[in-house]
Amino acid sequence: MPEPVFGRYGDLWGDQVLRDWQDSGNEALRAMAVNTRYDGRVTPAREAAFRAFAPQVSDKTLRNAFKDYFEARVRHERNPDFLEPLNQENIATLYRRPVSLARVVILNGLVPVYQAARQTNEVFRRFPTRPTEETVGDWLDNELRDRPEATRRSFVEATLQEMGRARLRQPFQPAWATLWDHFLLYASLTPEHWLEALGITWEARDPGNPEPLWVVVLKYSVGEAGTLVRPTQLDAGWNAAHFPTPKELPAKNGERPMELPADRGGHPVDYGPDVPGDFIPAEFIHAEITHSPDHFHRIGRIEDAQPGGLATRRRVHHLRLRKFYVKEFDMFDWMPSHCTE
Repeated sequence: MPEPVFGRYGDLWGDQVLRDWQDSGNEALRAMAVNTRYDGRVTPAREAAFRAFAPQVSDKTLRNAFKDYFEARVRHERNPDFLEPLNQENIATLYRRPVSLARVVILNGLVPVYQAARQTNEVFRRFPTRPTEETVGDWLDNELRDRPEATRRSFVEATLQEMGRARLRQPFQPAWATLWDHFLLYASLTPEHWLEALGITWEARDPGNPEPLWVVVLKYSVGEAGTLVRPTQLDAGWNAAHFPTPKELPAKNGERPMELPADRGGHPVDYGPDVPGDFIPAEFIHAEITHSPDHFHRIGRIEDAQPGGLATRRRVHHLRLRKFYVKEFDMFDWMPSHCTE
């Protein structure tokens, strides 16, 4: 049975490579193949820009295309493709300036920021000269664990300041966010759930002995964030943890498909077992911004990194999407069940 590429049928570009990935038995490759096939939110114009990175499709060139396109047209661009006219269909327009957003930052992942600030900012002068997961985790514990709230706040405020300086030196796109009202379902739970609200996973180098994670919740307005965008696989790069959502409701009884507005956003994959009911938060991206001290909301420590099991998590998420959209359409009409089995 034929399958689409970026939600469109009739073009066999990359089809054999995607079939090979689907049959490979490798969870990440299979996920990337399915995402490439069913992420119809990738516009034709943007697909053309992506294809230019793999004019001759092979396993190697297609893998590299995801990485190279992301680095060249998204990650370090001051005007990333997701804000350009070729992505217009994914620009959200409903939310106004006062609407609040939530973002979660993993401090352990800010190694380049802390390295650059080590010589110029007294707060970070003890940052390890040779950072590893272990030494960074130990440093964060020493700076933050069992410290007064005022000390933690000062540390986070200094971090936000240095993130802003790093952004001016070189952009780091995109920022992933959810609506604050959606995040509130998770806010009173443990810090592990904060990551789940945005579909964030952290894979430790040594899964048997993961280092603790320090995570910060930021609250800020749409007006401060600027343009909100419904994300696509191209905005996640080579990241199998991403999961697309349908661009439109499939046609039935001869009717034309109905577009799902970009304001619905995407949906983060909730990696935890204790999800709040059947609700799935909205997921958006925006250009990186400089966060002010007022954006700091909470800080927390996670003892263990997220568990593995990509295939299982994707299957559960697919079923949750089906239940979430049950009154509008059958999710299997968009992405058949075999795609996550």
